[in-house]
Amino acid sequence: MMTYYVGDVVRMETVFKNRDGSLTDPAVTLTIEPPTAATITLTGASITRVSVGVYRYDYTTTEPGAVMYTWAGAGAAFGSRLGTFRVETAAPARLFQWSPAGDHVVVDNLEIVTLIQRDGATIRIPRALRLPGTVDLADAGSMSAYGNATQWIIWGADCPAAPQTNGALIDTYGNRFRINRVSHTVHSNCWEVETTADAGETF
Repeated sequence: MMTYYVGDVVRMETVFKNRDGSLTDPAVTLTIEPPTAATITLTGASITRVSVGVYRYDYTTTEPGAVMYTWAGAGAAFGSRLGTFRVETAAPARLFQWSPAGDHVVVDNLEIVTLIQRDGATIRIPRALRLPGTVDLADAGSMSAYGNATQWIIWGADCPAAPQTNGALIDTYGNRFRINRVSHTVHSNCWEVETTADAGETF
């Protein structure tokens, strides 16, 4: 069930076809049942006809709870379609803050980054969690020369392909970070990426 918030505009859409499967205009009725307010019945010009057999209505939510709606057609095309969605009181507050280093802004502790793979593929990642890290000198070897390490958590749903070692992450301010190490957490489907500040080498 889709969730919206009080004040959101929900677009309700439907199509009508005859027995031959062709789009057809029937006599259309849309019934909306809010959680506690009176039932709303719409017909005719109150409903937007997008094209033959295609209709929509933009409903502004006014109270929390479950909203049910029914599209019904009569005449040239019979039939009905039911729908429901949930309305919450208010959208969750967004947290805008500076990073601990004060060099970039994060939203809800997440930020947008661009992944550049070693093979040149570019992927825009809408949410990445940046964590401070330290370089393991015994394991990082020459990579330690690139500066302090940063750990990133990237959700697999946002980046199905594994980030490639020696690729790069670029934050919203254009800062470039070379990828040193990548691991995958199966239970949460996350990539754990270790980077260091790029020394400027191109690839």
